[in-house]
Amino acid sequence: DLSRGPFCFGEQEMGFVDILVAPFMIRSPVLEKYRGYKIKDILTGSDLQKYTRWENAVMNHTAVKSTLQDSDKITEVRINFGNS
Repeated sequence: DLSRGPFCFGEQEMGFVDILVAPFMIRSPVLEKYRGYKIKDILTGSDLQKYTRWENAVMNHTAVKSTLQDSDKITEVRINFGNS
């Protein structure tokens, strides 16, 4: 329901589920670059709107934003890890 809060279960504040999913959202550029997988490509309509709103809320939350690395750096680490 888009009339409720942006976090999981329509909450106004980030909760446990949001915190658990954040690392996967942070690493999504790796999936996009190396596997061609974009979650937004499989969602449509209100599901896409809800996911985009949720992703923006999580990724822009102070607790997440303060820990973010540059997405190029994340993909570089994946390359180095995969080659060792």
